[in-house]
Amino acid sequence: MSALNIRITIAAVVVMIGCSCFAVAYPFSGSWSTDITIRPRQTPLFSAFTSTLKVDFLQRGFSIHSTSIFDIDGWLWQEFQLAVNLGVFSIDGNILFDPTEVAFIYGQGVIEFSLAGTSIALYTALTGPTVADGPRFGMAFVLAGDIGDRITFTNTTFWGADLDGITFVHPQPRAPIEKQYTTNPLSAAGYIIFSGTTFTLTAVPLINSEFISTTTFSAIGFQCHRFAFNAIKIAGLPLDIKAELKSTLQATSLTITPALNLWYGCIRLHTAFLFADWRITGVAIYGVELSGQWDDVALRSILALDERNFDLIRDPYHGVITLTVSSPTANTRLSIDTYFGAPYPPQLFDWGETNFNISVEVTKRVTVGTSIVIDWTGFTKWRISLETKW
Repeated sequence: MSALNIRITIAAVVVMIGCSCFAVAYPFSGSWSTDITIRPRQTPLFSAFTSTLKVDFLQRGFSIHSTSIFDIDGWLWQEFQLAVNLGVFSIDGNILFDPTEVAFIYGQGVIEFSLAGTSIALYTALTGPTVADGPRFGMAFVLAGDIGDRITFTNTTFWGADLDGITFVHPQPRAPIEKQYTTNPLSAAGYIIFSGTTFTLTAVPLINSEFISTTTFSAIGFQCHRFAFNAIKIAGLPLDIKAELKSTLQATSLTITPALNLWYGCIRLHTAFLFADWRITGVAIYGVELSGQWDDVALRSILALDERNFDLIRDPYHGVITLTVSSPTANTRLSIDTYFGAPYPPQLFDWGETNFNISVEVTKRVTVGTSIVIDWTGFTKWRISLETKW
């Protein structure tokens, strides 16, 4: 084990002991949730098991959060979060460890100062040596504010990072559980260089409309400029429109996407305009939706007529009927999703599968749930969940 991993392990143990001391000495809260998935027609029988333990300590604008994630093979991930809120000044930090390899995975820190509608924030992030292409480090500086009541601006300067987000997926055979964070470090550790800046101006000129102007510079100069306009129910008509004009040093492109927003009581028609040579040649109806609500019972049905070009329903199905029954007095919720368009044979109105889901709040602190999936091959999946809070 390297000296770095030894120091990280010691730090993790110290933080865990500290959290335990807080839990004993001060008020604390938390939750424990467990999900078990059984597939009767497969081997092994237990296809997935996850358990998450959360411990939270909050005291006068200061909080510490610990999240421990387990699967059927043991301890999967350990995350710590520190948050401090002092009015105009706030700090938020996350640290992620892999207990199996005793390794540091990721660390993120956000320092923000907000006053009179203007905020200044510094994002920093670091990945560990065990991560692909690691270790990496990066920073981003964000200045945002308001200009009047309808205009906002954001200027982001990148130093070896971006804010598009970073996702960690635990490799197989462990459960494919994801952890997502905001700051994605791109530079090799120790080499922080200017990597770009963006300036975004957002305006709301009319109700249900939005205008966005974004100018992007890379480390070598101008990269692109993008104008976007989004509006729904223009002039009170059932017309939605999305338009984008994008310019680079090499080319300029214009994209306009109008759509009809057709609701007739409980019926909705999903439509799209057809174009040829910059002219509207017709209207395509690619889906029909029916919905209704009767006290605690809700019914929703969607029929996709062109699932290949317009994705309304999860593959490989082309129709779904959802029945939801909620009972506030019994703290129970039941939902039944029935999918049509079975993968074998692939016929539009053939039954594909039915999902039964029920959630029961036993007490204010204990909730149990179960779901069953039955498809054309038989009973395929059974999931059991339990969550308790304190």
